[in-house]
Amino acid sequence: MNESWPAGDASSGRGGNYTRRQALQLAGAGALALGLGGGLGNIAAACGGSQPSTTSSVTSAASPTRGGVLRVGASGGGSQDMLDGHQMLSNVDFALGYCLYDVLTWCNEKGEVELRMAEEFSANKDATEWTIRLQPGTKCHDGRDFTAKDVLWNFKRIVDLKLPGGSSIGPIDLAASKVVDARTLRVVFSTPYSIFPEAISVPYFCMMPEGWTAKNPVGTGAFVLKSFTPGEGMECTRFADYWAEGLPYLDGVHIINIADEQSQVNALQSGQVEVIDYLSLSSIQALANTDMTVMIANSAGWLPFTMRVDTPPFDDVNVRQALRFGCDRQQYLDLIYGGHGALGNDISFMKPGVPLFDESIPQRELDVEQAKSLLKKAGQENLSLTLMSPPVAPAEQQIAQVFAQQMKAIGVNIKIQTVTVTEFFAKHYLNYPFTQDYWYYVPYLSGVSQGQIPGAPFNATHWNDKEYGSLWQQATSTTDTALQADLAHQMMKIENDRSGNIIPFFYPVTDASLPTVHGLANSVSAQALDNFNFRSFWMES
Repeated sequence: MNESWPAGDASSGRGGNYTRRQALQLAGAGALALGLGGGLGNIAAACGGSQPSTTSSVTSAASPTRGGVLRVGASGGGSQDMLDGHQMLSNVDFALGYCLYDVLTWCNEKGEVELRMAEEFSANKDATEWTIRLQPGTKCHDGRDFTAKDVLWNFKRIVDLKLPGGSSIGPIDLAASKVVDARTLRVVFSTPYSIFPEAISVPYFCMMPEGWTAKNPVGTGAFVLKSFTPGEGMECTRFADYWAEGLPYLDGVHIINIADEQSQVNALQSGQVEVIDYLSLSSIQALANTDMTVMIANSAGWLPFTMRVDTPPFDDVNVRQALRFGCDRQQYLDLIYGGHGALGNDISFMKPGVPLFDESIPQRELDVEQAKSLLKKAGQENLSLTLMSPPVAPAEQQIAQVFAQQMKAIGVNIKIQTVTVTEFFAKHYLNYPFTQDYWYYVPYLSGVSQGQIPGAPFNATHWNDKEYGSLWQQATSTTDTALQADLAHQMMKIENDRSGNIIPFFYPVTDASLPTVHGLANSVSAQALDNFNFRSFWMES
């Protein structure tokens, strides 16, 4: 296990923000550090006080002020939007969830795992037993104390209902896990599980009180639900009893679903909203000569083309590799993102600068002749394919068009089938043979548990590689950091050789706001608006 989760560099290379200044951001919890010593030492909140810490941000004043309702023009939502903090799926779901619920651990803007609701996270020597101690004063929106019993209920609900987070805590032994006292939970695993704090930093572990129902969505986060209409938006107000002293600064947040990017830009420029998210190059150019603040983060998020490996012609690895060799990776960044972003190498989550990145695997480059040779070997010359392209993430349909154009050079004809976000998630997600997906950044070993290993809930490629899964089991069981890195690198090589994802690049995340909005950090997370970290936003009056 890593002694710490080092940061991905969100501001290196071509990335950066047009207006970059310093802000004070109240640290609700300290950075997570793992001391291994004889085993997995104490992960304690030694620096988890209420003193502010400095972070890269677009804020312009010396200190935050209180008040104001932030109106967010959010993209990517639809009639399937939900408030279940264990089943978030769309961009709008994440925005809603991070308003209403808090989490035990959190990936910060640098990609480092921090404690949040957890004051302490410690393990025994072989990582078969973890102790979680909650911050003092954690409460639910209905006035109840949020306790260790509630934490255990969350884990049980995720496992019992077979919800997405279940694969991240697979070896958990719920029967053996025990509440020690109101603030302390002892979590037992049937096999060593060294990535537990990392594993629950993924966005499917929002903490909800025991007995939560969709009809009464009581939360634990910085904001309390006022109203919610799927496909339209949500209003919420400041939670006065939020455990982190001084937070949030805002009186409320209003999430407004906006169907297209031009409408987002129009809403921002007309003052109908204060913040918009997930913008493409055309919007950056449209806002360049205005007083709006535009933040461009070179994230570790990825937008794969997903090939179902159990469905012809993608059941032939030669076809999969041919399409990968047919990609001009830099062209995506140049044409769609103005040169921002980073090249992908068909390995999930692995952008240069993030933890465990393997520099020994050569960068895959455009090779038309190799691609043609592989297609001939597979007996698939003059191949025709239909690519489903939903507008789940910004510019996905432009990406599809670039891909289709590139594939002509290797003799593959791509027909693009466009569908709405609602139709995609209701009918086609995880089912269609050839489509597009989007992924935010989480640390590698916990991330692949969501989409790559056998039984992963978001395995759109239906890839079921036993060698890869075995290596994951070994990597998440060991407390030897050097061995864990070696095992992870073996996994990455397998992904590069034979997985079902085409990952040409890591996309930049661009948000924009009125100049009166502050606290937005330049984040590697690939989630909009600094991982929807609304508790730290503030507005000038």
